[in-house]
Amino acid sequence: MKRYSTVLIGLIALSALAYDYRTIHGQQPGTRRDVTSGAATPAITEEPKGKALVEKLPQGVEGVVLEKGVVNAKAGYKFVRKGDKVMVMKAAAGGSHEAGGSWQCICKGAGTGACEPLISDNHLSCLRKDCSEGCYLLVVVGKAKAGILRY
Repeated sequence: MKRYSTVLIGLIALSALAYDYRTIHGQQPGTRRDVTSGAATPAITEEPKGKALVEKLPQGVEGVVLEKGVVNAKAGYKFVRKGDKVMVMKAAAGGSHEAGGSWQCICKGAGTGACEPLISDNHLSCLRKDCSEGCYLLVVVGKAKAGILRY
């Protein structure tokens, strides 16, 4: 009986150590598998919200809406990053084509700060990285450039 208890306690201790090792050293919280489906679940992060500089988007901008400090792609459209710019693409039968306007994030002010576009779940915003005076989301339609949001 004493030997049985010792073996049982040893097995419990080993399984607890294996579980602890897997959760700490295995997968990071942002990529852990969902228990029910086995699909990777994204980390919960708060998307940056900007202050609107305009009430409505300029003429010629297609496929997006401005809502609550974030630019959202309409159904049938998606954001595609090309270098430091973001294009809005419309899904079509033979592929996809560019909708009106390109988007970019710029840093205003002195210093070496930076801003970069952040695309998340068909939302477009700017990620501010040590930008002293503010990060601006701009849209370029033709030769016209307009500030839309400030972060």
